[in-house]
Amino acid sequence: MKRVADLVEKIQCIFSMILFIAFLICIIIQILTRYVPFIKITWTEEISVYCFIWAILMGAAVMLKRNEHFAFDFFRGRVTGMAKLVMETFIYVIIFLFSLYVAYCGLMLTRQFWNWTLTSITWISQRYTWSALIVSGLTMAFYSVSNLVEVYQTYGKEKKG
Repeated sequence: MKRVADLVEKIQCIFSMILFIAFLICIIIQILTRYVPFIKITWTEEISVYCFIWAILMGAAVMLKRNEHFAFDFFRGRVTGMAKLVMETFIYVIIFLFSLYVAYCGLMLTRQFWNWTLTSITWISQRYTWSALIVSGLTMAFYSVSNLVEVYQTYGKEKKG
């Protein structure tokens, strides 16, 4: 499971990096169109927002995979043994359920906005924007299960050793 999680993480990192570069390029083009006469490009603002949304949501999933998400280290550092196992299980179950809820809400929004188009580029559907919630939610759910499996494997090794 760890190898699959690592592969998914690598794909998400590459995808996020590409989207963030596209975001930066769109921002630079926006700046240039404001100061260079005769250049009128209206789609860069919308594309930059949607690239940013995707990059941030993919980055949030990767942070969960790397255990760099929001956490109270005060408690994690002081709890050991079975109490730590129970606490980690509780945390990852909550994250798993929340991630599935995010994916579900993303599915509902994607279905709702399926035929809506972007304002400046009418041939691109808004479903591509909202589907970021589905991808992020499902990968976060997967990462929470992967991390929980790793916690149990570590606990089993500590108990034996």
